[in-house]
Amino acid sequence: MQFGNHYVLGYWPSFLFSYLADSASMIDWGGEFLNSEPDGQHTSTQMGSGHFPKEGVGKSSCFRNIQIVDASNNVKVPIGIGTFTEQSNCYDVQTGSNGD
Repeated sequence: MQFGNHYVLGYWPSFLFSYLADSASMIDWGGEFLNSEPDGQHTSTQMGSGHFPKEGVGKSSCFRNIQIVDASNNVKVPIGIGTFTEQSNCYDVQTGSNGD
């Protein structure tokens, strides 16, 4: 992942992922939190900015301009993006495009 034109973030050396030497069949982006409340009671833990997607990119967290590199080393916009959440009343996700 690159931030601006100068900063590469989230670099992992290839030797950590030797099983991906040839290719990958799936890419996931996501979030996770730990609920340490007794008996799984609701927690006040926030993900991202703590705002729902329906509140817009001015408040909610977002990924923008996601691109992948294909087997021919071409940069492409991923197609067939799907979303999943287990508790949409607590943590939600939605897809959009630039300008949404």
